[in-house]
Amino acid sequence: MYSARRSYRSRASGVAASLLFFVLVLGLLAPRAGAETTWERTNDAGMVEMSVTYLNPTLPQPPATLNFQVKLSTHSVDLDGYRLEELASLRNDGGQSVPPAGWFNEAGGGHHRRGELRFPAKTAEGQMLIGPQTQLIEMIVRDIAGVKERRFQWKLR
Repeated sequence: MYSARRSYRSRASGVAASLLFFVLVLGLLAPRAGAETTWERTNDAGMVEMSVTYLNPTLPQPPATLNFQVKLSTHSVDLDGYRLEELASLRNDGGQSVPPAGWFNEAGGGHHRRGELRFPAKTAEGQMLIGPQTQLIEMIVRDIAGVKERRFQWKLR
């Protein structure tokens, strides 16, 4: 009976330690106060629904590129002619802006397209686009389906 109690206590201690570890890890990975908890933004102007998801906002070290999954869907416009790598830009609340480094992993065509826009993490002048003081970033996509500008914003802090 003594060994059964000890075994039970040992297992209970192990479970408690695991739970404590899990809670601590969640606390470290949790978004900062005021930061976004969902990273997808949508816009359905001009008969084209556009969804943009910020893919790498919570990495502990600044990434080399800021990556966004982009989905376009419509039943009335041919989307193949739109070169998103030429129509998009990313800027911070300080007014610094970068063009995309490219459009990657494209899939679909015609009325449904998706892929990744990747932006350099540094401006042409070598400044980090997202620094300690950056409160938000905004992707601007121009001239798709008669819509002059679509804006997608992410609050970082």
